[in-house]
Amino acid sequence: MMRKLAIVLSLPCLLATSPVGAAERERTLQQEIDRFPKVEMGKAADGFAKFHLIDPPAAPLKIGDRYYHGFRFTTPAWLDGKMAWFMLQPEPPGAGIGAIQWFITPVEGEARFSLSFAEYSTRPFPLLTERFPKSNKFLIQHFPLDSLDPGREYLIWYNFTTPRIPVIAATLTVQSERGMAELGGLPTGDPDPTMKRIKPVPGVPVPDRNKIVADMAATFRGSGSEAALRQLDEETTAYVNAGGSYRELFIAIWREAQLHSGREHPDWAGEIWDWMFSRSLAMGETVRAREVITNAMNGMSTAHRFGRRKELLEWLEQAIWRSGYSLDPTSYPDLGPGLVALPEIRRRNIPMLPPFGTPRIKANGEFEMIKEFTRFDAGSFLAMADDRQAGGRWREALEWRLWVQDWATQSQEKHPDDETTNIWFKSALGNAINLVSIGLPEVARGEFLRIAEQEWPDAYQDRSKTNARIGVIRCALDLGEFEPAFVTDSRDLWQRAKDTRTMTRGSWHAAALVHARAVIASGDHEAGLRLLDEQIADGSEDARFERCRLQLSDGKLEGIEEELLLLLDSYRTTGRKLREGELYSLYAAFLEISGRHAEALAMRREAIRLMRGFDLFALLPPELARLAVLLAKCGDSPGSDAAAAEATRLAGDKKLLPARIRGEVERLLAGIKKNAPAPEAGETAVAADLQPLRALILPIEGRPLRGRLTLSNPAAHAVEGTLAFNGIPADAVRDPETGNTRVTLGSNGMDRLPKFRVDPGSFTLIDLAAAPGDIGEGTLTVIWSAPGQQDQQSVWTVDAAENGVAAAVIDVGEFKRNAFYSVPIHHHYLHPATDAPQLDLRIETSAPARVELYDASDRLVMVDSQGNGSLRDKGDLLFIDANSDGDGDVASTAGEAIFRLQVYPAGEIPEDGMKVRLMAKIGGTWLPAAEDRIQP
Repeated sequence: MMRKLAIVLSLPCLLATSPVGAAERERTLQQEIDRFPKVEMGKAADGFAKFHLIDPPAAPLKIGDRYYHGFRFTTPAWLDGKMAWFMLQPEPPGAGIGAIQWFITPVEGEARFSLSFAEYSTRPFPLLTERFPKSNKFLIQHFPLDSLDPGREYLIWYNFTTPRIPVIAATLTVQSERGMAELGGLPTGDPDPTMKRIKPVPGVPVPDRNKIVADMAATFRGSGSEAALRQLDEETTAYVNAGGSYRELFIAIWREAQLHSGREHPDWAGEIWDWMFSRSLAMGETVRAREVITNAMNGMSTAHRFGRRKELLEWLEQAIWRSGYSLDPTSYPDLGPGLVALPEIRRRNIPMLPPFGTPRIKANGEFEMIKEFTRFDAGSFLAMADDRQAGGRWREALEWRLWVQDWATQSQEKHPDDETTNIWFKSALGNAINLVSIGLPEVARGEFLRIAEQEWPDAYQDRSKTNARIGVIRCALDLGEFEPAFVTDSRDLWQRAKDTRTMTRGSWHAAALVHARAVIASGDHEAGLRLLDEQIADGSEDARFERCRLQLSDGKLEGIEEELLLLLDSYRTTGRKLREGELYSLYAAFLEISGRHAEALAMRREAIRLMRGFDLFALLPPELARLAVLLAKCGDSPGSDAAAAEATRLAGDKKLLPARIRGEVERLLAGIKKNAPAPEAGETAVAADLQPLRALILPIEGRPLRGRLTLSNPAAHAVEGTLAFNGIPADAVRDPETGNTRVTLGSNGMDRLPKFRVDPGSFTLIDLAAAPGDIGEGTLTVIWSAPGQQDQQSVWTVDAAENGVAAAVIDVGEFKRNAFYSVPIHHHYLHPATDAPQLDLRIETSAPARVELYDASDRLVMVDSQGNGSLRDKGDLLFIDANSDGDGDVASTAGEAIFRLQVYPAGEIPEDGMKVRLMAKIGGTWLPAAEDRIQP
C-alpha cells in the first residue's frame, strides 16, 4: 500500500513557471543580463537548426532559493511565424538538483507571453538518440507570432534548487517557410534520404531484387525468421551499395509479406513488416517507414507483441503531432452528430491537410515544406483509432474514423483512386465492428449496411463488402431476428471469405461463426454445434465462447469451467482485454447455476468493474440487473435494491440506449424473488478480510503521509461489525455514498465506527492521511471486529525515512488457483517530485505472475503478462503512456497518485510468499518505491 522512497531524487522533469508576481525576479535578471551567453540562430550542416550547448556558469545567479542560468537570442527582423525552441539535458541530472523551471523575458522592457509546450521521450527520434544517447526526454515550446517582437533580444532562463546546474542543449527556429529554409527545422525528424544514400560502387552489378526476396522466403522455411531477416539485412545492404533502388526492393518485400509466405504465416508477416519499418528508418527512408508502419503494427497485434506495437504507435503519434495535428479529436470544432443513432459521437472540423506540414532538407541543402495527406497518413489515424478502441476510448476511435471517412470522401471526389476508397471501407468497417464490441448491434447494422451498399468499387476483391454483409446477418442474430435466407447467405459468404486471397483467417472464422449461429437459429442445433466444434478446432475463440454460452443456456455445465479458463488465457495472450467483461459475466452465470453464489458475486462484480473501466455503457445495465438478481438470492435485499435501481436508471437513458436494453433489464429484474431465504447460520462464519496484515510507511519531509487498506467481504451475504483504530490518534469518517472511509491521523476524534457494513462479494477502501509533520514515528493498529469472528488487525508502522523502502504484507488465505481470481494491491503513492505530471512505473514479481495496473479512474494502464518489468513479451499491453517513453504511467497531482495492482499468480504461491516490487523512474533511473509480499 505503500509509499515512498527514503531519498528525495530529481526527475528529469521540465516544469514551466508563470511570470505572474515575479517582477523582482525579472528586474534582477535584466540587471544581470551580461551573465548569460548569447547564441546565434542558424542552420547546421545536416539541415536542422544549430544546437547550442549552454555550459554551467562558474558562479550561478541566485534569486531567492533557486540558482539561475540561461541564454540570450535575438529574433529575426523578418519574424513571420511562430517561434519554437527545443531543450534537453544531455546527461542524466544528478541527485538532489530538483526539477528544472524555465521561462522567457525580454532583455529590456516588459513581457507579454502566451506559450505552449510539450515534453517527449527521445526514443522515437533516431537523430536525438544518436547524438544524445544518455538523454531520455526533451521539450519543445512554441511562442505565437504576437508574443515576440521582430529584431528584439530575449533571455530564456532556467533554474534549479542547487548551484550544480547541468549542461543544457538548446536550438531555436521559426516555423515558417523562410524560417525553415534559413534557420532549419527542429531536430525531431530526418533529412531527405538522398543525403544518406550510398553512392554505388563502379562495376558492381545490382543483385536481382526478386531473387533476394525468394532467398529470404526459402531461408525462413528452412531455418526460421531470425536467419531469414539476418540474410535479408545483409543482402539489402549489398543491393543498395550496388546502386539498387530501395523503393523497388521495398515493394518486392511488401508483396512477399502480403501475398506469399507472409499470408501463409501471419506471425512471419509481422516480423517482415517490422523489419521493413526499422530498416527504412535506419536508411533515412522516412517516407517508406510511414508507408509500412501500420502494417507493422497490425503484424505485432497478430503476433500478440503489443508492447512492440505500442512503441510503433508512439513513433507514429509523434509524427502526427509534428505535422500539427492534435491527438485529441474533441479539441476540434464540433460539426454536429456523427452517428444519428449515437448523437454524442460528433463530426469534427479537422484540417484535411497537416497544419505544419513535414519539413524536408534536399540533398543540395534546400528546404521544402511538404503539406500533403496521403492514404498512409490516413492509415496512421486508423491505427491510432484501433489503439484507442482497445483501451476503452472507443468514442475517440469512432470520431477519428468518421473524420478519415470524410477525408476519403473528399479525396475521392477530386481524384478517384482505389486505395482511397479502401481507406474509406477500412474506417467504416472499423466503426461498425467497434459498435458491435460495445454492445450496440442496432447501430452497427446501419453502418454495415452503409458499407455493403456503397456504390464505390471495393478494389480488394470485395473483402470489405463481404465482411459488411457478414456483419449485417450477425447483428440480426444478436437482436434475436431470423430469416431462412440467413443460412444460405452466411454459407455463401463464408465460402467467399475463404476464396478471397486478401481476407484473413479472422474473417473466415467470423463468417463461419455467423453461419453456425444461423444454422442453430433455424432449429438444426446438432449441425450448428458441429460447425462450432470445427471452428474451435481451427482456433476460433469466438466459436468457443458461443459454444459455452449455448451450453449454459441449456443448463449443461460439464466441462464449461475448463473451457472458460481456456478462453480467458487466450483473451489475455491475444490482448482482448475489452472482451473480458463479457467472459467474467459468463463465468459468473456458470457459478450461479452451479450454486457457488459467493464466487459468482465476486465474478459478477469484476465483470461490472471491467465494463465501467472500458466504458461499455450498453452492457452495464443488464449486468447490474443480473447482480441484483444474485444479491436477492443471497438474501441481501438492500444491495439488490440498489443494483436494480442503478440498472433501471442507466437503462432509462433513451438518448444513448435502445429500447431493447430497457426491456432486457425489466425482464431480468422481474425474476427477483423478494422473500428469498436468509443465509444459513453456518455461512456467517465466513470472515471479512482486512488487508494488508502489516505495512511500513516512510514519510517524505514536507509531504503528507498516505496509506490505504481494504476490507473485503467474500461471502454471499453482508457482514456488519466495528472498525476501530488504536495507537496514533485517528479521526475516521465514512462516506455514505461510496462506503469508503477517510482516516485523519494525528487528530483525536472518531476512532471507532460501529455498525460498519460491507456488502456481499465487495470491498471498501480505508484511506489514511496526515498533513506534513502532524505525526512522528509510531504505530497504528486497525481492528475489525464482527460477531462470531476472530478479530482481524492491520498494523501500520510509521518509521524514519532512512530505514528502508515502504512495504506491505498481504495474506491471501485460501487463494483460488484459477486464472479468473487475482490479488488486489492498492497503493496511494507519493513521489519526491511534486511537479511530476505523471509517474512512470514498473512491477516485478519474485514468482511468475500476470500484473495489471489500473489508475484512480479504474482505467487499465498496462499489463505485464510475465511480471518481469518488461512490456515486450507476448500478451503485454500498454494503454496509458503520456510521455511516450514505453512505460506505463499514472497521472500525478502534487506528486501523489492512487492506483491498484491486480496480481494473477501463474502457479502456487511459494511458502515464503511472492514479492511484488513497485519500481519508479526517478532521475532517469529505476528505483524501488515499494515492496508488497503476498503470503499464502
